[in-house]
Amino acid sequence: INLLVSLFFLTVLIVPKGYNYAPIILSAIGLIYFIPLKKKLSFSSEDKKLIFSFLFYFSTFLLSIIINKDGIREIDNPSRLLLFIPLLLLFKNFPIKRKT
Repeated sequence: INLLVSLFFLTVLIVPKGYNYAPIILSAIGLIYFIPLKKKLSFSSEDKKLIFSFLFYFSTFLLSIIINKDGIREIDNPSRLLLFIPLLLLFKNFPIKRKT
C-alpha cells in the first residue's frame, strides 16, 4: 500500500496522465480486499456521513445529466470521487507509514 501511494506521486511527475493509474490500482485493491469482508466492516458515524455525502454528490450529478440530457463527460469528476470510497476504507485499515 505504501509503495502504491509513493508511486502515485512519481507517476504524476513522470507519466502523462499518470495521476489515473495508482488511484485506480489502489481502489481495485480496496474493492478486492473489502468485498469478502462487507459483513464484518463497521463504520463510524463520520465515515458513514462522508460516504453518504460522496454518494449524494455523485447522484446529484447523475440526476442532472439525466434531466438535462447532458453528455456522460459531465460525470467524470464526480465518478472519480466514488473511487475514493474504497481508498478511504483501505487507508483506515492500513494506515500509511511515514518511515516506509
